[in-house]
Amino acid sequence: MLSNRPRVALLIIVMMALIVSQFENSYSLSQSKVEQEKHVLVLNSYHRGFKWTDDTVTSFLETIESLSPEHKYAFYIEYLDWKKYPTQKNVENMYANLRYKYGSKPIDLIVATDDKALELAIDYREEQFKNIPIVFTGVSHDSFKLLSDNQENITGVIENIDLEPTIQIAKLLNPEFNKIYTIHDFTESGIAMNKEVASTVKTIDSNLNCIALPPMAVDDIIASVKGLPNDSVVLITTFYRDAQGLIVENSEFASLISKYCNVPVFSLYDFYLGYGVIGGAVLQGSKQGELAAKLANDYFDNKELKNITPVLHPKTEVIVDYDEIIKYNVDIDKLPKDTVILNKPLSFRESNPEAYYLVMTVIFLLIILVLSLIYYTRRLIRTKRQLESQNEELHDLYEQIYNSEEELKKLVYFDSLTKLPNRIALTNDIQEHVKQQEAITAALMIIDIDNFKYINDTLGHHFGDEFLIEIAKIFLNLSSQAIRVYRIGGDEFAFLVTASTQQIEIAAQEIMNCVHKPIFMDKIKIHTTLSMGIAVYPFAGKTVQQLLKNADIAMYEAKQRGKERYVFFDDVMNYRIIEKTKIEHNLQFALDNKEFMLYFQPQYKTSNDKISGFEALIRWKSRELGMVPPNDFIKIAEESQKIVAIGKWVFVNSCDFASKLIRRGYKDIKVSVNISIVQLIQDDFTDFILATIESKNLDFKLIELEITETVLIRSVQEAYTKLEALRSKGVSISLDDFGTGYSSLSYLQNLPITTLKMDRAFVEDITKNTITENLASFIISMAHKLDLEVIAEGVETKLQLDILKKYNCDKVQGYYYSKPVPEEQAFLLLESKGVDRNLQDGYN
Repeated sequence: MLSNRPRVALLIIVMMALIVSQFENSYSLSQSKVEQEKHVLVLNSYHRGFKWTDDTVTSFLETIESLSPEHKYAFYIEYLDWKKYPTQKNVENMYANLRYKYGSKPIDLIVATDDKALELAIDYREEQFKNIPIVFTGVSHDSFKLLSDNQENITGVIENIDLEPTIQIAKLLNPEFNKIYTIHDFTESGIAMNKEVASTVKTIDSNLNCIALPPMAVDDIIASVKGLPNDSVVLITTFYRDAQGLIVENSEFASLISKYCNVPVFSLYDFYLGYGVIGGAVLQGSKQGELAAKLANDYFDNKELKNITPVLHPKTEVIVDYDEIIKYNVDIDKLPKDTVILNKPLSFRESNPEAYYLVMTVIFLLIILVLSLIYYTRRLIRTKRQLESQNEELHDLYEQIYNSEEELKKLVYFDSLTKLPNRIALTNDIQEHVKQQEAITAALMIIDIDNFKYINDTLGHHFGDEFLIEIAKIFLNLSSQAIRVYRIGGDEFAFLVTASTQQIEIAAQEIMNCVHKPIFMDKIKIHTTLSMGIAVYPFAGKTVQQLLKNADIAMYEAKQRGKERYVFFDDVMNYRIIEKTKIEHNLQFALDNKEFMLYFQPQYKTSNDKISGFEALIRWKSRELGMVPPNDFIKIAEESQKIVAIGKWVFVNSCDFASKLIRRGYKDIKVSVNISIVQLIQDDFTDFILATIESKNLDFKLIELEITETVLIRSVQEAYTKLEALRSKGVSISLDDFGTGYSSLSYLQNLPITTLKMDRAFVEDITKNTITENLASFIISMAHKLDLEVIAEGVETKLQLDILKKYNCDKVQGYYYSKPVPEEQAFLLLESKGVDRNLQDGYN
């Protein structure tokens, strides 16, 4: 036997090893997550707030995240502000900033917007961005060839100017026009765009002259455009700084040129729209960003960048300003196909929909009024003629009274939705049968549509009403003189069948079968089933109230047995209802009367046949009912919410037992407590468990919570959150009755489960057939691979124990060792089994 000190030292070493292993696993996992993240550096030539740049960046970010939501991105966005500071010093400062911020950060991709950002990324590629792939936007074809010469791993979106629609619109404004005056600044992009415009114009129409205004101050440019010849138009390409270095915002510049220019003004980019220019075939930053995002997504989907060909900006969108183009009396229908017209006035219907529909409604009502007046005028004439005879008048009056009575009967005795007789009609018919045909058997069948609430919740109440109408039609096809159908409320229907007992059962089967075929509604195929309760007159009642109550009890029994069936009422059902009512009543006072007690069933390690823990099991000795088995009252306690208070009592007393174990020197004995779904969904569940354990000065690892698969199926997300919080403190989580439910492996993988408790059904049959034995072996092996401990419950024979030991089941419990026993007997079991004690470390 080892002394206490070596054991303590050994325990400390094992715990340290587990902590280090857990740390390494956590670190490895975190590293894996980091490695999966894509780091993207977005270099912008221009400043934040510049519409072209903002549109490009926004479109790129939104598009790439929508294309591959499974990727995780980290975006770093920098602005060179080249339009305001077009100096080498600015470039050097930006490079120093990039080296400082991203020198040690792994960058997976660089996105460069416009010429200067691409030039910077390439110039410093060897020093800072070596081998990092580059995707560019907003670069002309000539600039791309010049900048990317002898470079690899570069692709992007090349600006493609499409001036043909703009020229087409210009000819609509002035068929005689033959000159295009271009305005541009003298940045790299401005010069490149002007050059490409001139080349494109000649390609489209060699008779057109493209004239670039020379570098001038803004005032000089305005003076130049005031007196242009009438056979010309102006095209603004890109302009941000004049020849004297004055910065002019796009909106301000477009407004000035449009205001003073005597000929139509077009633009090459969409950010000039809305400030007096006509528009035309415009380039859009949002489209550039979208295309760049698709290229980047291709790369992150493991496509090599060298295999991704740069793409041309597709055919530009034609956008014109209605307020400007209407000045030239242009026929809008002659504009290029798919032209987008901004600021176009809405029609009266579009701008005033409420007033429009109000007017139309008034007109419609006036028409109805006129027709009504015509109708009632003619009717008045007919009535006057009818009044000539008093007998005819009285006849009409009697007819109206009769019709009113019939309508009233329909309202009282028929369901307004399905037009079937209602509950009142059913009650009257039963009373008539009892009064006149007492010797003839009859059956009241109450039917509930299974899972109708699901149809209502998913497809809507209107659809649910239409579905009930279809069901009513199906039921009505079964009706005859001996079979009458009713709708008695909600999704409940009733049949009153007058026939022999044998014929009643045949009728019940026909009713159940009538919905076996799917029902098609609005192109939706619906499968449904019925639960039916049958009360046979006079055996199940001789009054309306008795028959209705007993048929309802039988229908509830059909639901309890799994739905999709019919059940005849018998006295046993009534007895169960009475017993359930008694249990519900006595449960209200059980805690206050201290009628509950805890028993403990020991759990044994198979490696040494020593007790390693106890499962706490509740027992109820009612003053009125005597001993009530848990299976008889637990479900009722859950339905009535009493399980919350009972569960807290069980847990507190289980923790008290754990404290007593420690005080007696059994410091490693674990106590397991069963948890109900109703307890788990309480808001204070986690806080209560942790607070109770702490109040008893217990180590969290000495407490284990047992949950069933049913708990997980009903509330998996809520279960995960709460159980994870408990597990992080050290509380063990056991999956009870494994194998009786769905046994989904996802629970074992995704939930913080430490122990798998094999259901007694496997243990009972493990010695009877090979299949069960193989299943048990598989469960144990699978659990061990998932690092879970396995406990087998219900062990009653040595042969069962030997088989479980053969497959390395960790622990067992069952009558072979001990049935559940009171607290003091549990301590006697510990002493008789020679479980190691450490009185020195126990509580005083």
